[in-house]
Amino acid sequence: KSSRSPAPPRLSDETGRDSRAAFLKAARFFTTTNWEGDDMAKDWLVTLSAAREALFDADRPFVKMLSSGTTKVELYAPADYDAQTPHDQDEIYVIVSGTGMFNKAGERKPFGPHDVIFVEAGVEHRFEGFSDDFQTWVIFFGPKSGD
Repeated sequence: KSSRSPAPPRLSDETGRDSRAAFLKAARFFTTTNWEGDDMAKDWLVTLSAAREALFDADRPFVKMLSSGTTKVELYAPADYDAQTPHDQDEIYVIVSGTGMFNKAGERKPFGPHDVIFVEAGVEHRFEGFSDDFQTWVIFFGPKSGD
């Protein structure tokens, strides 16, 4: 049994042109592959456009784009209301687009594109009053609470 990660799928169809089906196959590969060791260095870039397309096809307001060990990178875009509950890992939000208020443990602050927000594991938080174009990268990292 080989310890090497499988090769990523091609991002083109049989004619050599990029295709939506090929992209979705690649997105599934990258979000389900267990990256370890040097193999992760081969595929270390996720574009915002690829994440947005994967999110468009998702049945939830987030899509995981990268994962290694305890670190996960997702694109998150809630509609109308942010119903998240405290997480068991520290997290960083990097606002992609939109504006609104961020409520962290009862303290509210405005946010906008390119702002960075840090939330410790277990802390109540949510996005409030956000614009329709709101999207953010979410980076979960560190040990899970109780580990």
